Amino acid sequence: MISKANATACNQQEHVQCEMQVMKRLSSPFCAPLHRTFKDRRYVYLLSEFLQGGELWRHLRWAIATKCLLQWLSMRAMSAANLPFISRCCIDLCCMQGNRAL
Repeated sequence: MISKANATACNQQEHVQCEMQVMKRLSSPFCAPLHRTFKDRRYVYLLSEFLQGGELWRHLRWAIATKCLLQWLSMRAMSAANLPFISRCCIDLCCMQGNRAL
């Protein structure tokens, strides 16, 4: 759910449209596909598959911004042994999508 007022206030309308186009074209086991979009006078709604726990990047941004990355990882029961796997998944996703014409 994206607030139209916030997107306009932050001059992010083009960014939101671009993000939706990218999400529609993604084909990866690492990302939930965007199925549909809806809008009303206040919000734009993005319909994708259910992601229990939320978006990974939102959690990582919070952890980095609050300088609590290690706390976040421990709260999520992610040991240091899992970090290479998570990193590799992110790198693979970027490589997979980088090879596609978006």
